[in-house]
Amino acid sequence: MNRILITTEGINVTEFDIGCFGNKQTDAAGANLFQQICTKITCCIRQLGATRAKEVQAHRFLENDTVTIEAINEGALQNTNKNCNNIKHVICPFDTVVSAYPTQPIMKEAFGTTTHEETQGFHLHGSLLINAENKQILGVGHLNPWIRNIANESKDKNRLPEEKESFKWQHCVSEVISKVTSPERLTFVADREADILSLFEYIFAQKRDFIIRAQYDRKLVTNDTISQHFNEIDQSFCKTIELNRTKTRLKKRIATLAVKYSKIAIKNTEESDSALNLYCVVAVESGIVPKGETPVSWVLFTSHKITTDKQASQILDWYTWRWTIEEVHRTMKNKGLMIEDSQIQNPEKLLKLSMLIFASAVRVLSLVRSRNGNEESAKTCFSDSEILFMVMVCVKLEGKTDKLKNRYTKGSMGWAAWIIARLGGWKGYDCECPPGPITMRLGLEKFQNMHTGWCFNVENESDEKCA
Repeated sequence: MNRILITTEGINVTEFDIGCFGNKQTDAAGANLFQQICTKITCCIRQLGATRAKEVQAHRFLENDTVTIEAINEGALQNTNKNCNNIKHVICPFDTVVSAYPTQPIMKEAFGTTTHEETQGFHLHGSLLINAENKQILGVGHLNPWIRNIANESKDKNRLPEEKESFKWQHCVSEVISKVTSPERLTFVADREADILSLFEYIFAQKRDFIIRAQYDRKLVTNDTISQHFNEIDQSFCKTIELNRTKTRLKKRIATLAVKYSKIAIKNTEESDSALNLYCVVAVESGIVPKGETPVSWVLFTSHKITTDKQASQILDWYTWRWTIEEVHRTMKNKGLMIEDSQIQNPEKLLKLSMLIFASAVRVLSLVRSRNGNEESAKTCFSDSEILFMVMVCVKLEGKTDKLKNRYTKGSMGWAAWIIARLGGWKGYDCECPPGPITMRLGLEKFQNMHTGWCFNVENESDEKCA
């Protein structure tokens, strides 16, 4: 995670770097813009600029030719790689989010098509890095925003692999592998859209791992399909998991899964005798499913060796971590930064801004994840000045009873998350629903406003003493 150091002199770029753009002023302008996004939890440039001069500075930064998508990615991955030091195994979920603007047909006419009919917008293929030991978010992976060209879609089958939109999966894997060198093991996790044999082969060739949900009932070298193969295998064990709320699942719920697993060999093509050897975990929901809900039915391909129930269970757990990036997407949209309300008409500017919005959403989500007592240092998200101010705020927020005390270690992410959640309207009782992204967003906004006022008073007091 990137850290912001707010001082009376301004942004200390050495403490907060979103990329090297070849000019100290440009670097500082980028740091300032990102700081404002994280402070005010919005994508509106007018709101981000405290003054007209700052607003103009933000626009110029996004328009600057030296501020490229590649440079922003380079800075993000360098910071994330530092956070991966001394961590043995890292999980990398990756997925695509679509930002559509149905109410802005004229303002977004320079943008591309989306999955929404006759609606212009853009796509962002993003990734995260998560510690496989404790689910701690380590930072942003590779980000790839683009405008879809409808004229090229009909030609997709005749284009080279690297020219196709589906190449985004391999490109992300390649960039993360080349830039994130600290962890000993790296596992990529994705949903059905990434069920691409060439992607499996590429990850194998790079000696990395994957867990990817099957989209196709592929043929095996035995000429059976995967479903036919598993029909002949007995259930190994049952596993209970918590299912997150999604677009098709209105509420969180507990599901019991009947699990099978096996080593398989997939045919590469109908004409070829060559095979791709991997492992497969099948999990099907048993029991009563709430009305209107679809039972879980997962077929997961993985390069991880599976010979025991415990190993198969771990693969299912890691696959559910893919929901983390969906939470980031929701935080980018109506759950937080409202990127689909942006009035920016220039596609290139909005693509660059979307990368900073993604990173800011990761920061908010890190706080949500810390609500249960993450012992990681709060310095990964907050400056020394902000933590000092938190100590004073915490005293005001704590109640007289033990239930209303901040029981987490002072200076930890769990301790900071408790303070932010209380400022966001959470009452502090364990019996309440835990604070979510909206509560954290409101709390961050309130805290940053309070902290800015406190810094201003401290600066004035210092000036008076000098006088």
